[in-house]
Amino acid sequence: MYDIGDFFFCLQYATLTIIVY
Repeated sequence: MYDIGDFFFCLQYATLTIIVY
């Protein structure tokens, strides 16, 4: 079960990885 905070955390992490890459 996913939480809204966890979803945003994953989204932020993915966006950060894309920006760094």
